[in-house]
Formats: sequence, C-alpha cells, structure tokens
Amino acid sequence: MKKQFNKLKNNTNGQVGLIIIIVLVLAIIGGVVAVFVTRGGPFTLIGETNYTYASTANLNLTLTIDNTVGSIEIENDDTLTSLMEARLEFWGRSEATITDAVNFTDSTAGGKVLISFESGEVTWQWANKSAYYQKLFIKINPDAIVDYNLEVTTGSINLDFDSLTESEIRMLDVLVTTGSVTADFGDNTFLNTSTVSLETTTGSIDVISQEVKFVDDIVWTIDTTTGSIDLTVDQVAIPADNYTATFNVGTTTGSIDLLYTLAETDFGIRITAQTTTGSITLPGGGNLYESTGYSGELIKYIFDLDTTTGSIEAS
Repeated sequence: MKKQFNKLKNNTNGQVGLIIIIVLVLAIIGGVVAVFVTRGGPFTLIGETNYTYASTANLNLTLTIDNTVGSIEIENDDTLTSLMEARLEFWGRSEATITDAVNFTDSTAGGKVLISFESGEVTWQWANKSAYYQKLFIKINPDAIVDYNLEVTTGSINLDFDSLTESEIRMLDVLVTTGSVTADFGDNTFLNTSTVSLETTTGSIDVISQEVKFVDDIVWTIDTTTGSIDLTVDQVAIPADNYTATFNVGTTTGSIDLLYTLAETDFGIRITAQTTTGSITLPGGGNLYESTGYSGELIKYIFDLDTTTGSIEAS
C-alpha cells in the first residue's frame, strides 16, 4: 500500500512539475511578445495626404501602384472633373511621422499620362517604432482610358468600376501576395483588352462581371493559392460583336462558386471542373457541361474551374 502511495505521489509530483514548466515557458514567451509589442506599439492613423491630377486634356492614363504594405481602393466617380484624385491614409507607430509618407508622381510619355505610386520597402519588425503603412483611396474619371498595373504585398485590393457613363480599361493586372481581391465590373465597363489578371497567393477573390462589353476574345485569369473564389457573370443583353470569353479560375485550397446568367439561346456555355478533394456540382451533373448548340454559337463563355482541396459549384 505504501509503495502504491509513493508511486502515486511521484506521478502527481511529476505532473505538477510538468505543468509548472509549461506555465513558465508560456510566461517567458508571453513576456517576450509583450516586450516587443510594447516597444513597437500599435499602428494608429497619423494623418492623410492628397493627390490630384487635374487636367483632362489627355484621357489616356497608365496607373502603376506598388504598395508593399497597405491597401488599394479604386472607384469610378461620375462627379469627378479631374482625371484622378487620391486620398492617402498614413498609419504608423509612435515614432512614424507624416513626412515619411509617399505620394503619387506623374509624367507624360508616349501620348499617355503616367501616374505611379511606389511605397518602397516597409519594415515590419515588432520593435520598429517608425514602421508605417498607407491605405490608398483613388477616384478615377470614367472618361479616362486606363491601363491598370496594381500590386500589394500585404493588404487588399478593392476595385469598383461601376459608373453611369462608359469607362474603358485597356489593361488590368492585379497581384496580391497576402490579402483579398474584390472587383466589380458594372454594366458600363468596356474591357478593351485581351487579358485580365486577378491573382493573390493567400486570400479570397470576389469578381462580378455584369453586362461588361468586349470587342474581341478575352482570357480572364482568376487565381489564388489559399482562399475561395466567387465569380458572378451576368450577361443578358446580346452584344453586337462576336467573341469568346474564357475564365481560367483556380485555387489550391478553397472553394469555387460560379453564378452565371446567360441565355443558352444566345450564348454558348462550356464549364469544366476538376478537384482532388471536394465535391463538384454542375448543371446536369458530372464535371463537364455544354449548352445545347454550344459549338455553333458565335459568342461563347468558357469556364475552366480547378481546385485541389475544395468544392466547386456552378449554377
């Protein structure tokens, strides 16, 4: 009996000792984290800067943005009398100052207005009291004919191209490393380009294409490594021009949801779906759907949906 008691006592002491060690380790880790956070401090809104390109004498615009840490929001503004306006929110820690803020630069070349934003390398160490990032809020005159080249390392990109007047896009290249991409192409968006690229490594993508105008074949690349993709395509009006719109939609880990409104009497529709782990739900079942008379239609919509881990649904 005494041996059993001693054994139980030793086991209990061992468990208590292990718990104490775990608590001490967690306390040390928590203390280290607290020191770094205290030294670095939280990010707060320090101030704002503004940018305006007033002249509309030249409507051909190339907008290039490389914002290492921060976000980009772009919208068409029907009330805008200038070519472009931007508001830049400057967020920083205790020793960051508004003088550190980066603003847009502009020039003209090749018959175009070139407006660019280059944030440069942004340090994110916890102990860096001077660390900062910028959020960009941009308004575009819908009369502008725009080439977009947008990139963010850490942050989201939100695009709202809906407007009362027709807006023309000649290039759209969007790249995010960590963050989401949202794009709304309204019924007055004219995509005068053969390619559209919306990509992120870690984050979701949400795309709405509603009565978008094309004049030629176009290939959409909508791709993420980790995140879901929601794609809505609404085309009721019958375009005057014949074209094939191909949507290459892919994610490694995440679901794909396609919602389309396309009359099969006017458009040829082809959907292929592939997943390693997950379910596939297409009209008619299986992993391939073609509308009746697909091959003979002059306007075609092709959806190639691919995920490794996740479900695919199209309706």
